[in-house]
Amino acid sequence: MPGADETTVTLLVGVLIGLFFLLRGAVVVGQAYFQYRVAENAAARLATRMLDGYLSLPWSFHVQRNSAELVRNIYENVQQFARDALIPAVKLISQALVILGLLGVLMATSPLATLAAVGVLGPFTWGLLRMVHPRVTRLGRISQQASKASLQILQESLAGWRDITLLGRRSSFVGSYSEQRRRLARARYLRFTAQALPRVAMESGLVLLILALLGTAVLGGDGALAALPELVGALVAAERRLLRPTQVRR
Repeated sequence: MPGADETTVTLLVGVLIGLFFLLRGAVVVGQAYFQYRVAENAAARLATRMLDGYLSLPWSFHVQRNSAELVRNIYENVQQFARDALIPAVKLISQALVILGLLGVLMATSPLATLAAVGVLGPFTWGLLRMVHPRVTRLGRISQQASKASLQILQESLAGWRDITLLGRRSSFVGSYSEQRRRLARARYLRFTAQALPRVAMESGLVLLILALLGTAVLGGDGALAALPELVGALVAAERRLLRPTQVRR
């Protein structure tokens, strides 16, 4: 700034940095509020529609169903759907514009390297998700079945404690519950492990891509090396934006 001394410039830079982080904090909080509000309101509407649907069904349906199963479907399954599907989907949509902007920066900075990165990481990510998604779906189905069975056994054993004790069936109920609970535990930890694979694989792929770009820049000379930091920074930022909605939630 012409005519400004060093102290004035330092104070001005400090004020600008402070205003930037205040604005960033407000944007992050507002974004989180919007994302969770949309997802949780959708889950509330879904649970309400399910309850209304169950109450409108005839008496024969309720006679053939355990109330614990219906409660689990309305409450636990809807909450899990919101946590594992709705919230990540809303986050991914909200990050789409940022990701497109970063891709635009990458194309302007180094179009050939960006096209090469998209050509390598794109099919790799698609193939990885195609491989993991069916297994996660199958494990989720097993988890629901085991959760339903264990909850039913638990409700029946506690409600029928007197008859179970008189008939000497305590060990049978405990054994059945233990089997279903172990089945549920196995399905859940395998599912969480499978959900973590895409993030780890994409991070590893990004590191390998950066190393390949570094090698190419070294062979290309000083001009390619000068553009490398901006390209790597944009790639890392895009990767973080893309992977943030895929974080495993318990």
